[in-house]
Amino acid sequence: MIRVTNDMKAFFENETGEIIIYGAGNAGYWVGYYLNKCNIDFLFYLDQNPERKDTLCNRHHIYPVNRLREYSGIHVRMIISPHVYKEILADLLWLDHLWDLDMLCIIPQYKDLMIDGDTYNINRFLGYFRRKLTSGSAPTIISNTCVGGTIYEAFDMPLLSPTVNVGIKDDDFIKLCLNLEHYMNCEMKLKGWEKQTRTYGFEQAWPIGVVDDIEVLLGHTESADEAVERWNFLRERLNWNRIIFVMEEYGYRPPISKEAYNAFAKLDEKKLFVQGRSYYDHFEYKPPYIVATEATNRREPAIENFFDLVGWMNKDNN
Repeated sequence: MIRVTNDMKAFFENETGEIIIYGAGNAGYWVGYYLNKCNIDFLFYLDQNPERKDTLCNRHHIYPVNRLREYSGIHVRMIISPHVYKEILADLLWLDHLWDLDMLCIIPQYKDLMIDGDTYNINRFLGYFRRKLTSGSAPTIISNTCVGGTIYEAFDMPLLSPTVNVGIKDDDFIKLCLNLEHYMNCEMKLKGWEKQTRTYGFEQAWPIGVVDDIEVLLGHTESADEAVERWNFLRERLNWNRIIFVMEEYGYRPPISKEAYNAFAKLDEKKLFVQGRSYYDHFEYKPPYIVATEATNRREPAIENFFDLVGWMNKDNN
């Protein structure tokens, strides 16, 4: 019998049975890496195309899928890491018919934070492990784009900031960072819907909220009222003991001005600059910096291919 779940906590903390990782590619590598870091034992990897019989991944052997024949009638837990998990599940159902498998499979499929429907998201899956390895309380992440929400997902942390699924222009974002307490005490009001073109990368109208004298584009929503309500609810949840500022520069948006960048770099609080431009190297102040395009917004591959997210989060300061 094959059962399927995406409940990480139940899978690792409540269920029994030896663990096998299906897929020894990039996603499977990072799953095994974090299992080792969290002292969670697993037996081996399965892969449809093991390169060599003596190949190891994270100090564990990689075997062909027919190794499952040896586990007929034995209860095991299977982590399916590749994005083609639906095809793999179909194959496992057929193998169950042949070999009488007893298997609980976990898949990295979740409701998406930014788009409708469910999607493969290895970075949300890895969030269970990252959170275990992260010290301190969940922070408030103040960001100028949707990146704040995806970082929360990447750490399996509760949302403690209203700047989730938003777009804030440079000057307004710096004002928000420099006087955060004031703006968080101000209720957001709806300004209306405005036509945006390539400024935000989409040819459509977006709801705009105003908080005192700053404007906030409310993205990934079909209801302006719900977006405003979300902001006003989340601004009450801030962790004032742990504030992090994240400024992201998208390739299709106007570049962040040098003035805004310098003001951001000089903030006393912990901070991260995402996808900077070439002139970054010429600045005197250099906060932690991610170069890869949209690295934190991807559902695959793992963010760790570009940046040590856990190491950065665990540092006391920048």
